Amino acid sequence: MRFLVFAGIILMSNVGLFAKTIAEDICKTPVCESAGKQLLANLNKSVDPCVDFYDFACGGWVATHTIPSDKSRYGIFDELDHNLKKGLNDILRQKPTTKTPQSVRYSSDLFKACIDEETIESRGVSPLLGILELVNGWPLSNRLSTLQDWQTSYVNQLVSLGLESIYSITVSADANDTLVNRFYINSPNFGLGRNQLVNTSAYPDIVNAYKKYILESVVLLGGKNDSQTQQDIEDMLRFESKLANLSLPQEEKRDPSVWYKRMTFTKLNELTDNKVDWLKLANNIYERLNLPIRVQTDELVIVQDSGYVKGVTELMDKTPAIVVSNYMSWMAVMSFAKYTTKKFRETEFQFKKVTEGIQKLTEQEEMCTQTLLDSIQYAVSRLYVDKNFTPKDKQETANLINTIAESYTKLIHESDWLDETTKSKSLDKLNAITKNVGYPDWLLNNDELDKYYQLKQKVDPKKSFEGILYLEQISVIRMFRSLREAVNLTLNWPMPPAMVNAAYEPTQNSITIPAGILKPPFFNSERPVQLNFGAIGLVIGHEFTHGFDDEGSQYDAQGNLKKWWSTQIRKKFEQKADCFVKEYSNIYVPEAKMHLNGKNTLGENIADNGGMRESFLAYQSWVKKHGPSQRLPHVSEYSADQLYFLSHANVWCGMYRKEALINQIEYNPHSPGKYRVNVPVSNFKPFSDTFKCKADSPMNRKDKCILW
Repeated sequence: MRFLVFAGIILMSNVGLFAKTIAEDICKTPVCESAGKQLLANLNKSVDPCVDFYDFACGGWVATHTIPSDKSRYGIFDELDHNLKKGLNDILRQKPTTKTPQSVRYSSDLFKACIDEETIESRGVSPLLGILELVNGWPLSNRLSTLQDWQTSYVNQLVSLGLESIYSITVSADANDTLVNRFYINSPNFGLGRNQLVNTSAYPDIVNAYKKYILESVVLLGGKNDSQTQQDIEDMLRFESKLANLSLPQEEKRDPSVWYKRMTFTKLNELTDNKVDWLKLANNIYERLNLPIRVQTDELVIVQDSGYVKGVTELMDKTPAIVVSNYMSWMAVMSFAKYTTKKFRETEFQFKKVTEGIQKLTEQEEMCTQTLLDSIQYAVSRLYVDKNFTPKDKQETANLINTIAESYTKLIHESDWLDETTKSKSLDKLNAITKNVGYPDWLLNNDELDKYYQLKQKVDPKKSFEGILYLEQISVIRMFRSLREAVNLTLNWPMPPAMVNAAYEPTQNSITIPAGILKPPFFNSERPVQLNFGAIGLVIGHEFTHGFDDEGSQYDAQGNLKKWWSTQIRKKFEQKADCFVKEYSNIYVPEAKMHLNGKNTLGENIADNGGMRESFLAYQSWVKKHGPSQRLPHVSEYSADQLYFLSHANVWCGMYRKEALINQIEYNPHSPGKYRVNVPVSNFKPFSDTFKCKADSPMNRKDKCILW
């Protein structure tokens, strides 16, 4: 899935995008007053927009904001996300009514239990010790009966905790047969980033903080801080480092031809030299889940990191059982300890202080809200949608999406590198994209919402840990049960409605624009259209473009992993894409003392640049039909076209702590916000025309990268 992070105008009644066209040149409504004031406050007029447009558009915002002490970064996205969660906190505190759906009631009751710090403290670490018994304890904390074989421990953790400590085993739509769900086996997430684990000597501060985090967790669970414990931690870290070394680098995971390997369970056993009976392991999962499904030897499974799967199986034979047990137990502690005592949360905070630069422990209620958003998303989203989103918002966004799609259609027709056959197939794919807006319609149906979760128990107000754990368990059941169910695109959106983000999902060939992002500064139906086209319009174009970036272009109109481009067209695409790779890789970020990773960020960079071309063209088309849009008060010296670009830049205003910026460049497929503004505008002639940028000025580069 590809994520973003990421009007007194109207149209004629048959267009329905905003409100009614007003003759005056400057909009004077309260909405426009507010929008104008905000744009003015964010500006730094001392900067030449043709030299650094981001600093021009966002310098005022940066000068008047600081990063909250419990955050590693802060920006417009984060402000909107903070407001969303604060609103949810207030709603979740309220008492449910008799008409409240069961799943919504569960989320409200669990929130109240989760913020009851006095009760949580009184229980101590006993709930955590309970889940460690699933792997017969944690040798490091001296709570050990007998060592289980790692396969039994793995199944126990996966079924009971939703953890994937050695392998990631999931069920989802087959990328090459998207109407059918299949098993996927992949490398998991690690306790540290892959780069740190592969080259521990290059990151001494982070690695030492990680070892201290483990040691302090051991002590909190009754273990000793002695030489044997420290040696066991070193052994465990070496094991995790070996796991990371066997996994694919993130850049290689971008190419489906590298990671997609479909085979039978029989062939999977052969891949691992029959050292693991994968069929037995899969069926053990279903037995433990009490599901009637049984997998057969000829059933297909997708192996996403075949080198890892084979290598780890060999590694397990060479690794002492106590090392494996320590690592698997540590993964459980790292995931669930924060739901026990404040001392555990402070231990995690000290680790994040080093890795993320945060200065303060996250408040309990914020952690609880995020937990609910992660584990019972649709129930929490129902609360948000009921209070914050209207059918009008949904319809007007859908209309805007259709307008952006029309502009992309025109760009495909005008492409100078696509042949006619590929243009036709590209238009077929564009027209086939499913457009998820706001929320799925079933969300407002109480019975359907409760059916989705099928909760069998209520929240014990004194046992929030178990309430959270139960949600993990039913999520695992729902996922593995889907192996024998038809793929349901309506039921399973790539992201929940209460989220400030957007996504393109290649196997669904869908874009999702959740309700959470459809607020100012991204969207407001009552403000001049250029602001919406520049903000949420560019987001929409960005997601459309993902369907045709380096990854998305390998999936056809039905979301199947098919070669629907000729070799010649693919070569032309790669040549144009390489322009972006070099362009972004040449950018040096002085605050991090690093260059951007143009290869890892390629898809997002293509989408940022293409999204701008699509949304600006859609905005121009609107102007041709309805006449010039109004300007804003407080920034009336800027034309409607200039406001389009300011609106775009403003959603990326933000700042990072150094640690977070380094992490962003090292691992994140998105470029930092400054470069998501400056590079696309420097590649876009209408920007330099609008701001009258001289040739070869920084924001009007001579060799522009253009793909879509």
